[in-house]
Amino acid sequence: MRKQVLRLLSVFLLGLITVLGEAQTNSKLIIQSSKDDLGGYLTPINENYFLVTISRGESVPNPDYTNAYYDFTDITYLVSDELELIDSLHYNIIEGYGTRIAHIHPLPDGNYLAVGPAYDSISSDFQLYLRWFNSALDLIRDSLVGTTSYSEQYSASLVNQVGNIVISGRYSDSDTAVAGNRFFIEMSPEGSLIQYFLDTTSMYRLGLVQLEVDGKYYQSGYPNKLVRLNTDFTIDTIITINGQVELEIRDFGRLNDSTLYYGGNFFVSGNPSPNIDMEIAFHPVNWNGEILPLIHFGAVDTLDFFSRLRVYNEGIYLVGTIHSEVGAVPSWYMVNKLNHDLELEYQAVYGDGVDKFSSYDAIPTADGGSIGTMSVWDYIHFPGDMKQYDVVVVRFDANGQLVGRLELPAQQIQLLKLAPNPASDFVSVVDEQHCWKTAKVYDQQGRLVAELSVSDCNTIQTAKLKPTSYVIRLIDKDGMQAFARLIKQ
Repeated sequence: MRKQVLRLLSVFLLGLITVLGEAQTNSKLIIQSSKDDLGGYLTPINENYFLVTISRGESVPNPDYTNAYYDFTDITYLVSDELELIDSLHYNIIEGYGTRIAHIHPLPDGNYLAVGPAYDSISSDFQLYLRWFNSALDLIRDSLVGTTSYSEQYSASLVNQVGNIVISGRYSDSDTAVAGNRFFIEMSPEGSLIQYFLDTTSMYRLGLVQLEVDGKYYQSGYPNKLVRLNTDFTIDTIITINGQVELEIRDFGRLNDSTLYYGGNFFVSGNPSPNIDMEIAFHPVNWNGEILPLIHFGAVDTLDFFSRLRVYNEGIYLVGTIHSEVGAVPSWYMVNKLNHDLELEYQAVYGDGVDKFSSYDAIPTADGGSIGTMSVWDYIHFPGDMKQYDVVVVRFDANGQLVGRLELPAQQIQLLKLAPNPASDFVSVVDEQHCWKTAKVYDQQGRLVAELSVSDCNTIQTAKLKPTSYVIRLIDKDGMQAFARLIKQ
């Protein structure tokens, strides 16, 4: 059964509960640069500090796997839990390779390892890079893994149960001798090679996890299998999933000691289409292949996109974007915190109903709340390919409320009534005490479809609107806003 249509309006209103204002307080950290890539990868250090890693470089229109990695520099920021910027470490390119962060692993000795792909634009060769640094952001060493004969492409990495580093990847399809093959590398925390294994099976795989229930590695055998690997990376068993994963899969990982998950986008009406309801979701799967109930979140008749699922002792964080992650339409950042029984503890939404907020990551704080990162694109002033992304770091308390929210410019949310509603040629605002100037009209996918003048402070001409449901955003001459729902017949 489809959800109540009224929820569409609530999404717009939730986005205004915490307005991104101009005041700089400890409620947010904004990293501004026209050359920042999307996101802000988070790594906890302790209860008082964490790392934020971004990529910075020349933007490439319509990037592919090759040119997306050139001319980028990774920057890791050391930040306090009060969102104070303490220090930063800029990663210089290695031997002419442009690099891009993929994962940062805390190591048993207290240091950190950054892993990701490295690209040589002259030879068009990919390898993997490794960088070790400590909690003070002192660079210890870096190195490349791979050969110039083939292009190694990063897939996943982890620190296994004995403290060693494991990296999984595949070779480029252009490497005909090894196309479709996968490689596994196990190293000591200091980087000494323990074993290298080449898997010649051509099954497409996603992710890499190790379960305590048997000590073996697991990968997704897309789309309906699990691949169980021995500790030497040979195949132990290929498990057929008992059921159907109802997701557009974007992620595969470990949920608890015996349960895996698929994360991605769930099409509510079961048919991939740009005009239907889509939600962010994850599907738990037992280590023996049994599918558990789907967990999903979103808003009615909107395209809500999965970004990341993070599992910690403190809880499970499911991060996504409300409305859209592409195109010039407003969107909101959203993070859901669940306990380990998969029950929702809170949902935090952040945005202003004007700009585009894309989710990226979330980690826990000691008080039961979370730190979140997002990117904000002001598409009104940077149309087309001229995009400026700001990386924004915010903190929510244990109830999902933005810490320091009252220090931001407050904006009273108003719910207005329209009459007649349903309407045909015109509609009037039932509010004789206020004078509205502009009405912005959004469709059910959150796209701006019309901007109309308001005559006599309260009357909107709706004759040119197509019959369907809309959300109207009313704005006065001072910028005050209010919302109403319109049904056009």
